[in-house]
Amino acid sequence: MGQPQSHTVPALSADNAVTEEQLAHAVQKAEPAIRAIIGPSLRDDCADVMQEAYISAAGRLEHFDGTSLQAWVNTIARRRAYDHVNGSSRRKKHQDHFEVASMARAQNAVSLIEPDFSEAVEDRIDAEVKLTGVVDQVEAFIQNQATSYRALELITTFGDDVETAARAMVISEDALRACRREFVRCAIVVAKATQFRDQGLKATMGVLTECMPAEGDSGEWVAGFVSDVLASGGFANVDIERLMRRTELSYNTVRQYVKEAKWLMQIAATVLSGGTEDKSGT
Repeated sequence: MGQPQSHTVPALSADNAVTEEQLAHAVQKAEPAIRAIIGPSLRDDCADVMQEAYISAAGRLEHFDGTSLQAWVNTIARRRAYDHVNGSSRRKKHQDHFEVASMARAQNAVSLIEPDFSEAVEDRIDAEVKLTGVVDQVEAFIQNQATSYRALELITTFGDDVETAARAMVISEDALRACRREFVRCAIVVAKATQFRDQGLKATMGVLTECMPAEGDSGEWVAGFVSDVLASGGFANVDIERLMRRTELSYNTVRQYVKEAKWLMQIAATVLSGGTEDKSGT
């Protein structure tokens, strides 16, 4: 297989120490890692993924710290491969949502997942690609398809207008808000875990806790509650009475929160390991 065609992307800056040939060579060396991720069923897509990796790397050379070009390119290549795998089976189902959504609604959907998410990407197209990848993974984790459908409809079609969406779906506003909370909470964890995975971080307890929704996020109780669980014996041996005293919550609430927090921690661990299998605790 030949090297990625560099003429498809803007010329690299003359001030950058990395040449187009060096970058293409690094992407070429990342081919085995790409093939290992996409597997035999998508082997014909390898050239496309390599091209996407080259384009991504070329567009982000200003962020390259100069230490190891190959390691940096490998990270980008793996990310593009995971994105390709995660999106291939459900891309068609979601593309209509994002093609018909107005800029304001798409921006709103991005902001629901992470307040500064749109500022962290190069442009709007990249933002939608990232958002679609997160949405695909969230649906893989949430067992109840109705929850995902209602949350997506609320966010992308109704512009987060709960009252109007609830009437259209013939569902109570409280039930629709619950769908939105579950979807967005899961999306926050997926987005954070994906970022940490791309940074090369492992699924340590500290990293997993950092993936949890925190102050200012939807479901901001989770991060603090996880800390309380760890101080009360951990998820495997949690002391419910001790946890009730620490949190001042009722028995039923504590039991439900433990179940939800454990599910979110499992999602973070799965994303950090590169998988997307269903880990729903429901």
